[in-house]
Amino acid sequence: PSVVQNHNLSVIGGTKTVNYNISLGYVNNPGMIYYTDYQRYQLRSNINVNIKPWLSVGTDLFGYIDKNNPSSENAAAGGDVIFGSGAFNTVPGMTLYDPATGLYGGIQNPEEENVSNFNPYRRQWFYKTEYPTKTKRSVIKLHASVSPIKGLTIKGAFSYNYWERNVEHHLTDRDLFRFTFDGPVLIREGVVRTYIRRYNYKNTFRSSELTAQYKFNVNKLDATIFAGMSQEYNKYDTDFFIKYDLVDPSLGAIDAGMTNGNITGNYNEWAMRSYFGRINLNWDNRYLLEANLRADGSSKFAPENRWGYFPSAAVAWRISSEKFMEKTQNWLDDLKIRFSYGTAGNNNIPADQTSPVWSSGSTTWLNQFPSYWTSGIASGQSGSYASNPDLKWETTVTRNVGLD
Repeated sequence: PSVVQNHNLSVIGGTKTVNYNISLGYVNNPGMIYYTDYQRYQLRSNINVNIKPWLSVGTDLFGYIDKNNPSSENAAAGGDVIFGSGAFNTVPGMTLYDPATGLYGGIQNPEEENVSNFNPYRRQWFYKTEYPTKTKRSVIKLHASVSPIKGLTIKGAFSYNYWERNVEHHLTDRDLFRFTFDGPVLIREGVVRTYIRRYNYKNTFRSSELTAQYKFNVNKLDATIFAGMSQEYNKYDTDFFIKYDLVDPSLGAIDAGMTNGNITGNYNEWAMRSYFGRINLNWDNRYLLEANLRADGSSKFAPENRWGYFPSAAVAWRISSEKFMEKTQNWLDDLKIRFSYGTAGNNNIPADQTSPVWSSGSTTWLNQFPSYWTSGIASGQSGSYASNPDLKWETTVTRNVGLD
């Protein structure tokens, strides 16, 4: 039976100056399908401290560590289990698995020796289970708020988000048997070319933000002035390597492989800095104005196109508050007309679109002079593309007229 365990322990409390919420979690899911087992440990913590009536600080923590069966993707998502060499090519009547002996079956009729010998149960288990796929994630946020004078609030925050996944595959296979009255007969030995294959993925994201907001009123005017800046940085790193022909299949070190395979690795990173501000004016709850401006600089663009400027504004007139509308209050108590205009920017492109792509390689020209660096376009390698230094911010313009 597949029994899923999900445990949570939470502690919530506080004092006049401190509030906290801490929780621990554990998940153990054996999976509805063989070789899809999953384990996860999780921590979450939120702590806020009011040091003074005008000063507060806090921290938010989140993190988890999980382990997944290395064959789970193949076992649960189809792949060779359903398509390819799996169930679609299985001969009807094949004994897939014998629980009494723990052995896997192949073709049971000797006359079908040349027919497909694929067993989808066997193909659920490609990799040794003692090397699970491991994922780690940690998110940390520090924040503070200070109100030095009436109406003024200054807030600052810093966040760090780290994610890492390590995939390790040790190829293996199972023997296939024909089950007879005299006992199981080996018909296919589970011998494969051994290898150790590793994928490592890392993503680091940092962000910081500082804002100030000032509220005040003069006579019939209520006003809010808001200004701030933020900065973000992201780096995604991958590497892959494989070695074949292990000296001994029981060895787990990469140096146990005698034949080198592919070794690849890459990373991309981007950063963005933003400045933004907003003014809200409200006169006697009749005339309303909001004006915004933000400037964003993105490393995804060339220096001459790096910055984008995006203004927006909205005005509204609450007609129902005018004296000439007093006679309509019994059937029309709120009437407002509004106009708005705004721009928004988009930089959702890969981080390296504006620079030429170069990859290492070895080319020997007719003069026997070796060149070890080739352009991705010239070499025709997959994933290469032409650079465009003229890329710039995409700007969307929105206009609005409304009657409420």
